[in-house]
Amino acid sequence: MEHYGLDVHPVVLQALLLTNPITGTFFASMARLFRAYGLGARLRSCLGYWETKRILGSGGLVLASVDEGSHVGVIYAAKRSHVWFADPSIEKQNRPRVPWSDFSTRFDGEALVVSSSRYACVCE
Repeated sequence: MEHYGLDVHPVVLQALLLTNPITGTFFASMARLFRAYGLGARLRSCLGYWETKRILGSGGLVLASVDEGSHVGVIYAAKRSHVWFADPSIEKQNRPRVPWSDFSTRFDGEALVVSSSRYACVCE
């Protein structure tokens, strides 16, 4: 939310996302939250490097499903050799640079693409 200049307290976010410590948070809940704040959000399958790069280059965010869907992390930037990926499942990790080849073994291609406006979707 901060990426788009929105300041929402983490406790409020968890409540709005219907976060459950056992089942986690689902893309549908995330999409509903982003749309409620006037952002665009669309679920994508089979997302690859070039499309990820294009989405990021146009100001979008990619929330990527990793480790067989067991959790979600945020792709902040991508180059041909590396991806900058925030993984909330690992404490104190701050936008780490991960080789694309390593990341692609964890990323299943499922992602929630977020854009600054529900009308300016960067994922067509």
